[in-house]
Amino acid sequence: MAKCPRCNERFASLPHHFARHPDHDPTQAELAPPTEVFSTDGHEAGSHFAKEFARLINTDYARMRYKQFIDTSSCSAFHLSAVGWADKIANAMLDAADSASNLEIAKQSMRQVRREAKEVMAKYHSQATRDAYLIKVLKVPYIEPLPFDPASPEQFRKDAAQLSLKQLVARILQHDSKARKLIIAKSEEWKSGKLHKQKAEMLCNMDDGWRIRDSDLTKKHIPEFDALGKPKKVLRCGIGVHNDDATFVNPIGTKKGEHKDSVTDCTIINLPLIMRHAHAYLLLSSFVNAKLLKEKGGLQWSMCGVDENGKTVVPSCLAADFRMEFEVMLPDDDHPMSEDVKWHVQLHFIVSETDYLSNTAMGFTPESTSAQFPCPECMWVSKAANKRAHNGAAQRTRGASKPAARTHAGMAATAAALTCAKPNLSKAALAEKMREAGINSLSCVLQPDRIPGADSVRDKPPDIMHIFGAGLTRIEECHCLEILFKAGKSDKVLYVGEDPWALLNANINELNAQLPRGKKIPKVYAQRKGKKINEQHMDLNSSETLLFAMHFEMLVAPILNAKGIQHPCWASMMAHVAVVQKVLQHTFAAAEADDLSILIANFIDAFDKVPEYFDLDRPKHHFLEHLVRALLDFGPFRGFWCMPFEAFLQVCRPCLYSSTLSSNHASFMLLTHSLSPSVGHALLLRPPTCCLSCS
Repeated sequence: MAKCPRCNERFASLPHHFARHPDHDPTQAELAPPTEVFSTDGHEAGSHFAKEFARLINTDYARMRYKQFIDTSSCSAFHLSAVGWADKIANAMLDAADSASNLEIAKQSMRQVRREAKEVMAKYHSQATRDAYLIKVLKVPYIEPLPFDPASPEQFRKDAAQLSLKQLVARILQHDSKARKLIIAKSEEWKSGKLHKQKAEMLCNMDDGWRIRDSDLTKKHIPEFDALGKPKKVLRCGIGVHNDDATFVNPIGTKKGEHKDSVTDCTIINLPLIMRHAHAYLLLSSFVNAKLLKEKGGLQWSMCGVDENGKTVVPSCLAADFRMEFEVMLPDDDHPMSEDVKWHVQLHFIVSETDYLSNTAMGFTPESTSAQFPCPECMWVSKAANKRAHNGAAQRTRGASKPAARTHAGMAATAAALTCAKPNLSKAALAEKMREAGINSLSCVLQPDRIPGADSVRDKPPDIMHIFGAGLTRIEECHCLEILFKAGKSDKVLYVGEDPWALLNANINELNAQLPRGKKIPKVYAQRKGKKINEQHMDLNSSETLLFAMHFEMLVAPILNAKGIQHPCWASMMAHVAVVQKVLQHTFAAAEADDLSILIANFIDAFDKVPEYFDLDRPKHHFLEHLVRALLDFGPFRGFWCMPFEAFLQVCRPCLYSSTLSSNHASFMLLTHSLSPSVGHALLLRPPTCCLSCS
């Protein structure tokens, strides 16, 4: 019989006793603790449950990522949600077990919680069911997408759907207190009349430009009274409209391929710039298949609701929202406990914030200046058109007399005269007269009888993102580097070192380490051999191109020798960079418009002095001449460039990435926007009330 040193009891076999009571074994305490073993088979080491659970999680994520092509960020977001679901179920099971009187009842209660959780998850597995819960139970401020043609549900589902601009504006006013206060404050400033026809010394926002200060938006408000003798509360809301064609690619399924669509969205000018271009405040107005849009008559059908014959076929269109004010009940922010107040909201069209092609499609002019038609803003004719008109005689189009400016009134009068003469003219004769007048349409989107206050010339300012970031800058950066880094004999090269492209990328890496998060210039490489010079450009997006231009001198100058610095292409590029730096300013003094004009003239002159650039000038070089006018009319270029809208389209793209959405392409896009958390994050705080005139 041996005695246990821990309990002082005697046992026939101490090993058997220690096996049943390991804590009594003195040798256990003397052993070193076992080292932790880390597994390398793809999941954590631990209990059997932990291993099996890890295997399940990683297998499911691998299926979503590599089989269903769900991006990593979406998987991570779903992971956070799944953790929350698991916590909710676990806490409910623990509560059920705590309230049970015995073990058997606790087991039954936990099984009941598990069964209910599975039923709820099965019920809300469908996207449609989840959307219905948001709308009917949580009462989110949902706006129902509308068809262009109520008699064609198939067209609405697949090809063409729209959201009411009045309802989109009303939703923000009703449910976003921060935006509502800013919109009302800006409206009151405009209604005071202090800004009307007063030129600003500093151009900081769009309402510092002459377009708003010379419009009805800033006229002094004359009070009106309702039937009870109470003054009407009027809210003026400035609206910018953007339109662009977007190509959404569906990689799988029966609808595999590219789907080109016309997307129209709007901004609220009352908001400060940082909010105006935020995704939460971009108002997606319509989504139309490009092929259907062309068949129906273009943007005049989708925006103004008229067909090719000028007949109204879509009464509830975007233009109609600008023609009539609407009523909406809003909280009284000064007296939160009081009843809602009725406001009369007026939507004022201000600017077309879009690229050149969409801008010209909104006016009388065609979408191209390289055929036979002049510039939309003046009678300048492109080099290609001059070649055709002069039997192929090449000539520079700059340096001659300044082309005459075009006006909306002039083109509208010409269109009206040709409309009256149309019955007496043949199709060929009418086309010839329209070509001579520089128009290709007898009606347009931006005419006052369709959109009050619109001007088809003034309200289409040039977009610096497409002129520079996706245009001239990306091309000239490439041409300049190709010239300066061209290999040759040692006495003729324009750079130092053996591989200038490697040195440039080393400089870019050093710069990227100093740039803020989210900003980066990728590596740049020489153009493929044999590529035509008029097809060469940097393989960068617009943001990267402009960032490269802002640091071009710092990155490239250390690589050049004295001959390279003296080359005309370097002088042209530096003049180009000076223009880019100027147009990207956030604020301007009114006198800086003259400085911009001088910088543009210097760049054009330096570009023309580069022998390698002969015959490479483009229509966008001419569009630079209209930037000064746009600055004075609309303020800083960042206020109406296309960059935020292009980013918004990238956000929309994942919504249409699955083959299951191909059957309801258009309506699902607007449904997603209407229920988007980015738009409705603050809207759940207040129950929805529809604007009175929309009920």
